[in-house]
Amino acid sequence: MMSTLSILQEAVDQYVSVEATHLSVTADSVDRVCKQVLSDMSAVYRQRTSLDMAAQDANQCYVFLIQIIDKLWGKTHLLHIFDSLQDLLCKFEHRYGHYIKPCNTLPLYQQQILQDEVARRLPALINKLHKKSIPHIYLDELDYAMKSLFHPGKMPELRYDHRTYLPKLIGALEAMADDKRSKPWTDRFTKLLVNLNFNYMGFYNRWESKQNEQFDAANLQGTVHDALISLESELKQYGTTNHLAYHPEHKPLLDHMWDYLQMQKKRAKRADGNELQRLYPFIPLRLNGHQSKLFFHAFCAADLFPTTRKEDSAKAVAANIRTESGTALTFQSLNRYDRDKLGPHAPFVIRKLKEMTLFLEDDFK
Repeated sequence: MMSTLSILQEAVDQYVSVEATHLSVTADSVDRVCKQVLSDMSAVYRQRTSLDMAAQDANQCYVFLIQIIDKLWGKTHLLHIFDSLQDLLCKFEHRYGHYIKPCNTLPLYQQQILQDEVARRLPALINKLHKKSIPHIYLDELDYAMKSLFHPGKMPELRYDHRTYLPKLIGALEAMADDKRSKPWTDRFTKLLVNLNFNYMGFYNRWESKQNEQFDAANLQGTVHDALISLESELKQYGTTNHLAYHPEHKPLLDHMWDYLQMQKKRAKRADGNELQRLYPFIPLRLNGHQSKLFFHAFCAADLFPTTRKEDSAKAVAANIRTESGTALTFQSLNRYDRDKLGPHAPFVIRKLKEMTLFLEDDFK
């Protein structure tokens, strides 16, 4: 099969490089070689003992065919030869298209067909969606994404699977644009792009900016947790069942949105902690001064502080606790063990320690 493709390549190279009067091959001979390629591929396919080997051969043949047919792109005087190879490629894709890797590059003529189709359908589509009050920044990013896809050198590159993805995306958006019902179209627009995995980062960035505005407003109103619940509920309604994507090498749009939600949850948790720290820059205890001292000395006796000197431990603890009445103990007072004064409060502390022990014993039997 590869030898037949090499013959085809040599014939095309002659047509491209020399004048027609000096050709050693004819258009009819090119037609015959094209037919022989299909025949050889069919024979190779039947000989393969595994689907993996067949897929490898088919994909290799496809890549070689693309390289050959691209040499004829833009050469209108070789249109008759181009038509023969285009017919060969169409028949090859019909028979072996399921073996062609999605990451393969589209032939140049198919790229042009796809670009022309998008350019023809997109402006009217965007205009209709704009009338549904979908934010213009979202629609601008849709337009930018389509133009970027056909711009050489920009990522992602136009691939074989875009030939299926783009018509599917535009068709779904056109159906939405033509829907005459009264619906929350911005939400539906976002959901559709998530479901079709339109993971163009420009669109995600605009979505993130909108969410930031909503969370800023919620923060001023004290409703951040309600906003988190609402966003999580919304994301749970989305799903990316489509194996196609705008940028196949990037993670799905929905994953970016979940990452954003987790980030906002962490911010809310940190803000809650800061608020508690502002309200309680110390640890409030439901203990009087003597009871606090007894607990401190019991902790020291059980060796629960990292410092070996009780005085150092007292300095660290005293600065961070307040008694039930809000009194701050000095480290000297906390460090002092006055048995006579502490004695009347010992039964209370002993009872509390027993309650702690009972809780642990019951919970970890």
